[in-house]
Amino acid sequence: MVGLGVTIARSSVSGTRLLGDPRPYTALVRAAGFRWSAKQSFWYIPDSRDRPGDPIAIDHLAGQLRELGVKVEIDI
Repeated sequence: MVGLGVTIARSSVSGTRLLGDPRPYTALVRAAGFRWSAKQSFWYIPDSRDRPGDPIAIDHLAGQLRELGVKVEIDI
């Protein structure tokens, strides 16, 4: 999809989050372990605060989304 873009952000304080709108690839995002927070309006990996991130999983999801034409930025 042209123009669609997301950012995968990682910090020890906020955990691992996916910012932006990954539709229509939400099944792929869920399969990568992300869950939707309606209260905060972003995708996140549960229990990822104050824990080391998984760069392999982050890179894998980013690669899959890029193959589908999604612009992906990684902010770690």
